[in-house]
Amino acid sequence: MKNSFRGMGRLAAALAGIAILAAPMAASAQDYPDDTIHIVVPWRAGGGYDTVARALAKPLEAIAKQSVVVDNITGGAGNAGMIAVKQARADGYTMLLNGSADITAPIVYREVPYKLSDYICVGGVYQTPAWVIANSAKGFKNWGEYVEAAKKAPGKMTLGVTDLATPDSTLAEALVKKAGIDVRIIPFNGGAPLKKALLGNQVDAGVLIAPVMLEEIKNGDAVMLVSGGSLKNINYEPLQNAETPASYGLDIEIGSTRGIFLPKDVPAEVASKAEELVEKAAKSADFKEFGNNFGFAPIWMPGKDFCSFMQDEEKIYRSIK
Repeated sequence: MKNSFRGMGRLAAALAGIAILAAPMAASAQDYPDDTIHIVVPWRAGGGYDTVARALAKPLEAIAKQSVVVDNITGGAGNAGMIAVKQARADGYTMLLNGSADITAPIVYREVPYKLSDYICVGGVYQTPAWVIANSAKGFKNWGEYVEAAKKAPGKMTLGVTDLATPDSTLAEALVKKAGIDVRIIPFNGGAPLKKALLGNQVDAGVLIAPVMLEEIKNGDAVMLVSGGSLKNINYEPLQNAETPASYGLDIEIGSTRGIFLPKDVPAEVASKAEELVEKAAKSADFKEFGNNFGFAPIWMPGKDFCSFMQDEEKIYRSIK
């Protein structure tokens, strides 16, 4: 699953704009925050991570009493946004929202210009599994039917993923390998373009992080073939007992915990205040309402626990590799 960096032109352009994200240095932790907070999302607007970030920004803005802006810095399969935050001024005004596995999987599967220790874990706010989706027009009812179709047409069927070395590509590779089928795994550089391809019936199936495309499943335009983990907590009863990789003899659970990060050199006092603000936003009525409407109730995982969770997740990915 190793992959050379793609989109380096976009990466260079994004890095050139890092100065825009660097707000004036905070005078003291006591004054924080007293300027605009930027939340960097390393994926395109319109995808699941962007949606979560914008939903969190609303209560965070009210709690912090400062403007909160979401910046989509894309390119390099997520590297552009990761580097932008890594190199941003360490004053607490530039945050990152990304999925735990979207950081740990690339660290395991390829060379990336960052490591876990480059960031401070502020806290996890939204946790869901990956899942395999197909357009209803394909006629598949579950992953087993997709596998049977693939066996009849070796090398011809497609399986889209948001990008390589991501939790969804890991689930795709594991399922395909276990099934012993020959399909083309196609990276789409984000959830939004993959969703568009699925709705346009341009791929036979695709792997996204739940609950992206839940509404399309509800209205019959799409079908969930298999979930990377339990869906017992989803607020759509027909999917609560959905098949998981274990249903196909694969003892893994693949998903992602979306969370907030800061550059590693942010002063401890500022990082602590940032965690306090994000915790309040994650537990707010607004964010809870968003989560229930989006598909899953939000969570709150304190920064220390979030870092430990990611370290354990990295070990799991290395065991799969």
